[in-house]
Amino acid sequence: MKNSKLKFIFIGLMMVNLSCFAQPEYTAVKNNFCANAESHSRDLQEKDDISFLLTPLTELKLNNKYVLSDFRPHWTIRVRECSFLRLYVRKKKQNRPNEDYFDKEYYRYIKCKKNNSPYNTSKNQVAFTEPFSKISLTGTKMSIWQAYLLEKSSILFGMRNDANYNQTYLITSVEDVDSIISLIKKSWEDDLFSENFNPNFVDAKGERYKRHVAETFAVVDSLQNLKFKKLEPVFTFDADSVTIEHYAFAEFHGLG
Repeated sequence: MKNSKLKFIFIGLMMVNLSCFAQPEYTAVKNNFCANAESHSRDLQEKDDISFLLTPLTELKLNNKYVLSDFRPHWTIRVRECSFLRLYVRKKKQNRPNEDYFDKEYYRYIKCKKNNSPYNTSKNQVAFTEPFSKISLTGTKMSIWQAYLLEKSSILFGMRNDANYNQTYLITSVEDVDSIISLIKKSWEDDLFSENFNPNFVDAKGERYKRHVAETFAVVDSLQNLKFKKLEPVFTFDADSVTIEHYAFAEFHGLG
């Protein structure tokens, strides 16, 4: 299995204060960020203002004239689309558009971006506005890490239905590795990882099952080997960008 690190390039971070970089607790901030979102899972689906996501991200500051929101229709029993969280910012004084507006406007935005054409909007129109156009950073490594977490929200939580297959776990510590291994083990109905497990049981269930078991053990072995590697995120600074490298795991994409 290829253990290439996940890379992220954050463009346009200016005036980075290298002298104030302390050793940040990346894993703790990540876990608090995800736990906060999980504790507000219903609000995430039903509320228009989801600025509470920023609460654990103490080195990010949202312009007080704006709110953080999700550029999707509210989830309902009747609307069960496969979709990812689309974070955007909107002026507090602007009302939420009609539910059928979001998808049409978002895909117009995507089309303009793909064609490298201007995304023109009227003064009163609720447009898809990137969060970081109104969110400022303190300039520390931690603030960059927090910005990264917010940018990656759509694969950490807030997915709907089949989009959940893309849920990704960021690995920055041995504790993260142990948590993922535990998650894999608990996902098996058969007692595959028990000391009393009979391997003959695997042979009896056919080739497809045997292959699945072998792949699962290979994944767990790769994760165990990861414990001996440097897991803390690596930051590489250029003139106008920052590259972040770290490991990540997703059930349907493997270890990267």
